[in-house]
Amino acid sequence: MTSLPEDQRFPRDPGAPPRALPLVAKDLVDDVKTLVSQEIDLAKAEISQTVARAAKAGAMFAVAGVLALYLLGFAFGTIARALEGPLPDWAAWLIVTGLILVLIVVLALVGKNFLPSGAPGQAAKEELDATKKVVQQRLSEAQQAFANDATRMPADG
Repeated sequence: MTSLPEDQRFPRDPGAPPRALPLVAKDLVDDVKTLVSQEIDLAKAEISQTVARAAKAGAMFAVAGVLALYLLGFAFGTIARALEGPLPDWAAWLIVTGLILVLIVVLALVGKNFLPSGAPGQAAKEELDATKKVVQQRLSEAQQAFANDATRMPADG
């Protein structure tokens, strides 16, 4: 894809004479192709990033879930020891249970931070809106150039 020199590309000086319709149309087609390709690449990158963050969050929640099962075992063990033995035994089991609970809370909070915020593809939507605005601007310029070329054409007669 060839690119026109900077002085022939938009935005142009409002006082400059309008360009021929074929040049405007070629610029429009080239720019739309480039913008669509870039939008697709951006959407792919955003989706990949969102999936990676969700995978990290899932792993953290899985570890927190496994540790929660251990917590349940230690909690029952602590209750059993508390009922059958002297204070130091169950106190030790209670301390271990408390430590596992703290670890579960920390892992769950870290996993929550890895969850993506906002709607997926929000940046791509904003970029698409900007692209739409540029395309509308280019179409308006093309219509103006076409109208100017039409007024310069000799009348058939």
